[in-house]
Amino acid sequence: VTLNSVIRRVKIPHLVVDFGIFFVSFYVSLVLRRGWENATLEMHIPHFVHYALIFATARTLTFCLFRVYDVIWRYISFADVQRIVRASLFSGLICFGLSRVLKTDFTPYLFGIDTLLSAVFIFSARLIRRWVHERVTVEALPEKGRPSIIYGAGSAGRLLAQHFAANPEFGFRPIAFLDDDHSK
Repeated sequence: VTLNSVIRRVKIPHLVVDFGIFFVSFYVSLVLRRGWENATLEMHIPHFVHYALIFATARTLTFCLFRVYDVIWRYISFADVQRIVRASLFSGLICFGLSRVLKTDFTPYLFGIDTLLSAVFIFSARLIRRWVHERVTVEALPEKGRPSIIYGAGSAGRLLAQHFAANPEFGFRPIAFLDDDHSK
C-alpha cells in the first residue's frame, strides 16, 4: 500500500467527518474519564488541542491503512464492520503508544473509552448516512420508475422493495405487495 494509492481512494469529505469524530471522541472520553469539572481545557490540559490533533491524525491514518475508506458508506457489510473494529482497536493502541512517547498523563482507560466511542461514533455516522440516503431515495420514488407489484410480502418481498428503493436506476417503483397470506 503506497501513500499515493491511499490518497486516490479516500474521499475527502469522509476523511474530514471521521477526523472530526475522532477529535470529539477524544474530548468526550476525557470528560467521561476525568469528570466535567476536571476536564476543563484551560486548567488541566494546556496542550489538549495539540494532543487531540495528533491522536485524531493517527486514527485517521490508521483507518486509511486499514482501507476503511474503500467502501461506499451506504453499502456497509459485515467485512467492513470487522475492518472498522480492527482499525479502531489498532489505532487505540497507536494513540496509547504515542501518549507514552509524548509523556502525557493520559491513562490507558482514557484510550479504551476513546476507542469504544470512536467506533460507536463512526458506525453512527455511517448508519445515519445510509438512513438519509434511503429516506431521500424512498421519497423520490413516486416520481421515478415504473409502478410495480411485488409478489410475496414476506422477507424476500420486503428485501426486493428495499433493493428497488435503494437503486432507482433499475427503474421499478413498488406500489403494492401481492400475497396469499392475508396476515402479511
